[in-house]
Amino acid sequence: MSLTHAEAQRLMQARADGLLPDDQAQALDEHLHDCDECRRASARLDSLELRLKASLQQRYPLEQPDERQVGAVMERIARNLSGKEPRPSRLRLPAGLAWGAAALLVVALLAWSIRNLLPERIALGSPASSPT
Repeated sequence: MSLTHAEAQRLMQARADGLLPDDQAQALDEHLHDCDECRRASARLDSLELRLKASLQQRYPLEQPDERQVGAVMERIARNLSGKEPRPSRLRLPAGLAWGAAALLVVALLAWSIRNLLPERIALGSPASSPT
């Protein structure tokens, strides 16, 4: 299989990403054996990848968690999966305030309706009700 330079570049990138199938890897290797330009490009790409990995490992070293941290995380996951995870108290406060506000609104509406919607009482012994 004869590759163009553009195809070889695409396959070199796929190899660097770990996505190159074996049959295409063999075709790329054959092309790199015969093409100095692509061989140099492949060497530059390999060098860039090694420098990038080294830089990332230096900047962000992998730290192994201690057993206490792993145990705490696993325990929390188990509680969460079993449904026994306690609800945080900060969630209870807004719900309680909302229910309290709703109850206060119901009482206020009830008082307003009693005062404004019931017919007025006729006061006994008032001047308007006595005969003249």
